[in-house]
Amino acid sequence: MILERKAYQQLLDWKKERGSSTALLIEGQRRVGKSTLVEAFAKKEYKDYILIDFSEARYRNDEVFDLVSRNKERMNEFFNQLFLLADRGSALPKGSVIIFDEVQLYPKARQAIKFLVADGRYHYIETGSLITIKSNSRKILVPSEETSIKMYPLDFEEFLINKKEMLLLDTIRRAYSEKKPLSEAAHQRAMKEFRTYMVVGGMPQAVVHHLKQDDYAKIDQVKKDILRLYRYDIEKERKKDKIMSLFNSIPSQLSSHQLRFMISKVKKGYRVDNSSDSLSYLDDSMVINRCFNVNEPQSALPLSKINSQFRIYPSDIGLYVTQLLENDESNINKVYQKILLGNLTVNEVTMMETYVSQQLKAMRYPLYYHTFEMKGVKNKFEIDFLINKDNHVCPIEVKSGTRFKHASLDAFKQKYGKVVGQKYIFSPKNLSFDNDILCLPFYMVFMLGR
Repeated sequence: MILERKAYQQLLDWKKERGSSTALLIEGQRRVGKSTLVEAFAKKEYKDYILIDFSEARYRNDEVFDLVSRNKERMNEFFNQLFLLADRGSALPKGSVIIFDEVQLYPKARQAIKFLVADGRYHYIETGSLITIKSNSRKILVPSEETSIKMYPLDFEEFLINKKEMLLLDTIRRAYSEKKPLSEAAHQRAMKEFRTYMVVGGMPQAVVHHLKQDDYAKIDQVKKDILRLYRYDIEKERKKDKIMSLFNSIPSQLSSHQLRFMISKVKKGYRVDNSSDSLSYLDDSMVINRCFNVNEPQSALPLSKINSQFRIYPSDIGLYVTQLLENDESNINKVYQKILLGNLTVNEVTMMETYVSQQLKAMRYPLYYHTFEMKGVKNKFEIDFLINKDNHVCPIEVKSGTRFKHASLDAFKQKYGKVVGQKYIFSPKNLSFDNDILCLPFYMVFMLGR
């Protein structure tokens, strides 16, 4: 089953605007659907294609790729040899596309992009894992004739699109645009789909199983297999023990509701300064989303980022739910039922925050939060997320219940004044306004990208 992905439009834009002058590199975590998307795109949008999968040793052929140069005769020989490797009986017609899959496994192919693009016969798309792309790029001259995009797990909007819930999706979009609540029946229907997404998540394999069978035990097994693959990758790293400890500690750290991720609590002697490589591995492999504290909210949030203070969220809510239950398999069905019925109380807030962080990341928002004090007030205030929108800083609070206060948002507006844009609360409630705060249901997070 081929899923509809928003990234498809990015591929179309690249083909139209830059396909003749650059190769396209698609980065993303393992099992996020890069290869499937690219091959579906090649079949539909090009005359013909070949896929060179560098996980197969036969394609990592120095004799063939050493032929790549500015010399036309050598390039003719290169393509002849490449097509033979790909078991083709004839050359690709001009205007076709060549896919370099898992390009991180053979840096020489990526280095060849400069000459291949200049040759002009074909378009080129590369896929790979960012962490190994970065490490292997040290050995090559990275081509300037390359543009890149990042792929993320399916967001909630893509989830509804693939479930063919277009009427519900149009209802959500219209309600947000008009700033009016959905009917109670539509709201309950949307919340049901949202809770289903919380269990399934956005990893393509899990979504496909949901669409075909709706068997949550099998969906959970798919997600366990993905987590096992991530841990297998970690085991191959030089600092595997520290990386694994950090990765495995994420659920417990989120459950403790700390203001930030405490590396010192993972293991004695661990600190931010001696764990930067391990954290970078998790960042670059895209299995986590780091959310950084800022010391002074302003329109350019990166300028006030505090690199030593951050939260870590799993990159996919479905994987997080499975990771939470890995040590308590007897409760899987019970917990899944509670999530689906909206009756979960333990870990509910952190699950909702993880969901929101995933949706914001899919919209290409960098993740920031903010803690601050107000004169005469004993307790610290905390804003869950900050985004730049319309040249203003928009604070976002995440609430797990339908009854809540918003002291932090009020204090934030009071302290930072004109820099503050629209204030948001996401919760299970239907759309409403609370003075100047826009209260949105969780299923509308993706609309912040509009």
